[in-house]
Amino acid sequence: MIFSTIRKFILKLGQDISKLPGKGEEITPSMGEVTVTNNNNVVAWGSLYWQYYEQLDKITPAETPLKINKKLFLELDSPTGKKITPVTEDTKLKPVI
Repeated sequence: MIFSTIRKFILKLGQDISKLPGKGEEITPSMGEVTVTNNNNVVAWGSLYWQYYEQLDKITPAETPLKINKKLFLELDSPTGKKITPVTEDTKLKPVI
């Protein structure tokens, strides 16, 4: 059944946002191997991503090659123009009205 769903998904490419739904046991790592070919003489743009949903309380930390660090910056006016500075625990913040 999942392969007929993949075929329908491929036929919809280029028309809009397409989703390939499936249950966890139907999804395999080999489905992440994708080849895209542009048979036109013009540049084509698009995107492809692998997404799944899980209950927040079931998500646990994992070691992956992707590392994300969140940093906040404050934009300040200076004599030479706008500058950004990192926000630290010592940074004094005030609300803007």
